[in-house]
This record gives sequence, C-alpha cells and structure tokens, in this order.
Amino acid sequence: RSEAIRAGLSLEMNDEGIVVSSKGESIDFKWESGFRSRILPGIIVIYVDAIRGYLLPDRYTKDTKEKIVAILKEKTRVSIF
Repeated sequence: RSEAIRAGLSLEMNDEGIVVSSKGESIDFKWESGFRSRILPGIIVIYVDAIRGYLLPDRYTKDTKEKIVAILKEKTRVSIF
C-alpha cells in the first residue's frame, strides 16, 4: 500500500462539489462534472469520473448517511440497489 492510502482519505461535500484530502494535499471534484453514485446496502459508491470512485462504507457514514444520500440524490445520477 502507498503511504497516502495508509494515511487515509477525507471526503468533504460542499456546494461546489467534493474535496478529497490526504496528508495535506487535496483535489476538488465539481458537481457539474456529472458524478454518478450507487447506494447499496452497507456502502455508498461515488464515481467522480470514468475510472475513479470512492467507497463510503456504513461504518464511516453512520450518523450522516441520510444527509449524504440526500445530497447525492440532488447532485448526482443515483442508482439505488
């Protein structure tokens, strides 16, 4: 595993999009770029482009899952399984 993966990632959703941070570096993904998301039992998958996606297991979204799902339904194309 790379050092960045071991350090973990932080995802923040705001009005402009999603900010992914790790070890003091960050990258912004804008909502208008056309995200897709999947809401599955136990996990949310956010696809930010054709080859990159972020997995949000329920153990990390416990108290905020409903809010995250509401934002994704408003801002992305959602598939619910």
